[in-house]
Amino acid sequence: MNLLLIDPATRDGVPELYENMGLASLAASTRQAGHQTEILLNHVEGWNHRRLGREIMRRQPEVLGISLLSFNARRTLGMLRRLKAEGLGSRVVVGGHFPTFNDLQLIQEWSEVDVVVRGEGDVTLVELLDVWQSEEPLEKIEGITFRDGNGVRSTPPRALVRELDAMPWPARDHTQRILDGGGTLNMVRSRGCYANCSFCSIASFYRTQDGAAWRQRGIEDVLDEMEALHERWPEAEIKFYDDQFIGPGKRGREDALAFAHALRDRGLNIPFYIFARADTVETELFRALKSAGLRSVFVGVESGSQRELDAFDKRISVEDNKQALQVLADLGIRFTMGLIFFDPYTEMEDVSANLRFLLDTQPLWSRGDNVVSVENRVIVYKGTPFFTRLSAENRMEGDYMDYDYSIRDWRVRMLCRLSQVFLNRLLPIVTWLRRLPRRLLRVGRVLNMPARQSASNRSPAVGGQPSR
Repeated sequence: MNLLLIDPATRDGVPELYENMGLASLAASTRQAGHQTEILLNHVEGWNHRRLGREIMRRQPEVLGISLLSFNARRTLGMLRRLKAEGLGSRVVVGGHFPTFNDLQLIQEWSEVDVVVRGEGDVTLVELLDVWQSEEPLEKIEGITFRDGNGVRSTPPRALVRELDAMPWPARDHTQRILDGGGTLNMVRSRGCYANCSFCSIASFYRTQDGAAWRQRGIEDVLDEMEALHERWPEAEIKFYDDQFIGPGKRGREDALAFAHALRDRGLNIPFYIFARADTVETELFRALKSAGLRSVFVGVESGSQRELDAFDKRISVEDNKQALQVLADLGIRFTMGLIFFDPYTEMEDVSANLRFLLDTQPLWSRGDNVVSVENRVIVYKGTPFFTRLSAENRMEGDYMDYDYSIRDWRVRMLCRLSQVFLNRLLPIVTWLRRLPRRLLRVGRVLNMPARQSASNRSPAVGGQPSR
């Protein structure tokens, strides 16, 4: 079948160009099964939703697959309703975290949506296309919610993909354009998350299906893909978009150490970036990762208040967070420290604790190119422990498209609003001005690029994975 996969996020809604690894994996799986698949990343194209709608109407795919996020769901579904009224004949399937936890509402309230894929969609989407092509009944497919006559039907959940090495490598349709626009070369070594942070929907998402919530690929499979990507884009740094790069416990540490040694032994010399929990950051492991090419780490510190860390169910201490930053600073590994300043239960004491933490760690994060990344307030997603708790307390506001809550302490509410103004209005301007010299240099490099650049270095409009 002819399938169009879209990420409807606009450029205004994302901090940097990125490769949607979920859609890239779906494209690879459906192409391998013999279906014709195209990917549209709206933020890479630089389109607004009206232009995106025109492009969908022009293509008229047999099946339209949408990666739906809570922050753009209402607008995207509104666009879809308009397109259907204008004559779009595509069958529509939506997937992702937001649809997985709101499948019934989406099917009941949006007749434009034919099927919701719940959880991981690689196998499910292939089966769905095959069934539609052969006009067989949908109820044979696990992990979907759909309209059955006048009612809604949910099939049993599908088990998580166990053997990740059996999956095709993600399609690389947009990588060249993303790199040209200042983005990074993205890759995944694992899927899922073994933690259970109360504000995060990732763990809840993977626990809707049977199987280990965190799974990793074999080292050789990962290194083979890294090598293939490095051959195609030799100047690019690889950013691993794993929810947790390092697995749980002693086994997770040993596997990460084995990966570091194997990568170094191959002599690829590829700089890479990872996401890590603070309690996985220790000297021997990260020294080995650095020697293998690790250049930067995003550390989800989240808070400098122990009460908030406990409320987040991080199972970590403030001192653990400080120690992790110290290890990275001592090893000379660049880091981004992720913080969440406000949550539904924040009190003035927590605000003070966060400020003290920033002051105490200032000698570490102020070095070199280290970054403090502040999420102003926790966004509460359906399916998370925070959502369950706030719902029981009758504190959830809005609807499933736009849940919200109020912070009880009026002083904290006021600080939160002031912080939001700074982060949303002033900080982007300051950040843009700081990056201006680099942007000008990048433009200069593009303008001076030799006209005889070989066609093999350019990414095709629609491509597949590197040969294995």
